[in-house]
Amino acid sequence: MSFDNDITEAQKETNRGGDFWKPEEGDNKIRIISEPAMTVSVFFPKEKKSKTCYKGAEYCTDEFLEKNELRRQVKFLTYILVDNTIKLYTMPYSIAEQLKALKDDSTVGTGFENFPVPFDTVLKVKNAGSKEVDYQLVSARENTEVPKEILEKLETMDSPEEVVEKMKNKALETASQNESEEQATAEDSPF
Repeated sequence: MSFDNDITEAQKETNRGGDFWKPEEGDNKIRIISEPAMTVSVFFPKEKKSKTCYKGAEYCTDEFLEKNELRRQVKFLTYILVDNTIKLYTMPYSIAEQLKALKDDSTVGTGFENFPVPFDTVLKVKNAGSKEVDYQLVSARENTEVPKEILEKLETMDSPEEVVEKMKNKALETASQNESEEQATAEDSPF
């Protein structure tokens, strides 16, 4: 399963509503409305798929990664508000760093303590869909309240942490099924 498929599966298995969001080339106005939760995966280029890491996953060990010349991908799941619709967003690490800088900044007035972020942001994207993609997260520096009905709906949805946990459980379940199938095939072999 690819990382996107993991997200799709997690969407089916979680009470989260909305759609999975991907930024487009240019300016993307969003409001980050939940604290991001870290997720770690490994991308397998030959198979063009990612696997979510979970405790004990062999493919996430340093030894396996070094031997196969792979690396971990750290991203953050969060809920965002786009056109007054709640969507789940897998935020690349580089954007998470920029969000933290906005959160911690006390010099230009973007600092904040808790989520949701008290202002809209603009995610500027160049070279979308390529390895050379460039992201810049800037504040749309006007504080506004998140509509009450959006916050109420968000309260009924699984948190990003719960979605990440379900993704890990799904990856573990898939790995266990694959092991069982491999073992059954080996036992059925006449050799």
